[in-house]
Amino acid sequence: MAKAHAKREAAGVTDRAILILERAVAGELFTDWDRPLSALPTDHPVLREFDTKAAKAGLNRDEIDAWRKVVSLYVLPWGAAAEETRTTMVQRFGLLPAAAEPIVLALRDEVAGQADVNAEASLREAAELTRTSIERIAQEVVETIDRESLEEALSSGACEPVDFDRPLLPTGFYEGIDVQPGHIVAGLPAPRQTLTGQVVTAIDREESILVIGPSGVGKSTVLWTAAYVTRQVLWYRIRRLRDGDIASLVRLARALKPSTRSPVGFVVDGIGIGSAEAWDALQHELEPIPGVLLLGSVRSEDLLPLRSRARCTQITVTLDEDVAKEIHAGLTASGATTTPHWREAYEAADGLTLEFTHLLTKGRRLSDVLSEQVDRRVVEGRQTELDILAMISVAHRWGTDLPVRALQQQLGV
Repeated sequence: MAKAHAKREAAGVTDRAILILERAVAGELFTDWDRPLSALPTDHPVLREFDTKAAKAGLNRDEIDAWRKVVSLYVLPWGAAAEETRTTMVQRFGLLPAAAEPIVLALRDEVAGQADVNAEASLREAAELTRTSIERIAQEVVETIDRESLEEALSSGACEPVDFDRPLLPTGFYEGIDVQPGHIVAGLPAPRQTLTGQVVTAIDREESILVIGPSGVGKSTVLWTAAYVTRQVLWYRIRRLRDGDIASLVRLARALKPSTRSPVGFVVDGIGIGSAEAWDALQHELEPIPGVLLLGSVRSEDLLPLRSRARCTQITVTLDEDVAKEIHAGLTASGATTTPHWREAYEAADGLTLEFTHLLTKGRRLSDVLSEQVDRRVVEGRQTELDILAMISVAHRWGTDLPVRALQQQLGV
């Protein structure tokens, strides 16, 4: 930027330079738009790092000092930018938040297009968005918004926007909590860089994706990490996937007016939350819509009934040695394990991440712990609990719903 700024000055352009970032710099948010680097404390790590890199790039001391006075850092997370834009559109046009989403995507699409043009344009020919053009784009989208379709799937609880802004920091995370988007934000799961990269590559190709593996292997970690790093996608989480939800989800996808530059994605973490037929139908309906992505995780034993699996990119998740080392290091650092090495637990876990972490934190196999809990209920004559467990286990094995009222009636409790 410093070198480019020198060229701008030579061309007679003397505006201030601002580097806008989506994420914090070493945990620090820079929120003062006009605060130059020179206003930072002299021992600030950003200044030290800049001085080192600038010197390597060939800038002398005078050039470094001059640059500090004209450049500012500003951190604007995408979630915050999108929320502010939505709020502005809601107030400007009297819309509900869901109905303002297509305007956000249209404006982002236009900004991206202008940025593409400016990558090759001269300073004198640079494209820009004015207040008038922003108003025109927003007004054109408002006139075509299908408000009912936008709100139907959201109000029914079938899906919701994914929250990648708020971290979740639960106790006992490494003992078997289902991974959620907030855990990824907080940096809790061990990175699965190779597998995540494969998913991201498939996302970039706009393919439907299935993340496959047995229960407890880390499918959710790979799925949510891939969604987190592809922030150019507006992700929705499907909470309920039934045949009756397909139409409203497809209408939502179309009403958002997605494009290749501003894609919309749907995540199904555990296709067992619905029927295989519902996933097949959803994949079939969304596949022809440009800019719409479908990302799902499925247990290995639930893969066979999916007729659409051949049309999806399949990525299999396993526990490898590098991930085992990362998990062991994280558990050791947090004090959750005193096991000196990861190898024994890794070999005993037979590729299951949940089993591996349980062995490290509890010192026993998860199946042994569960067996003891069942045995205790047998000895103590707690038959109702055993009956409930039996039915829930069968229902879970076959991925079916088990309404509480029906369970009460069947057992007479």
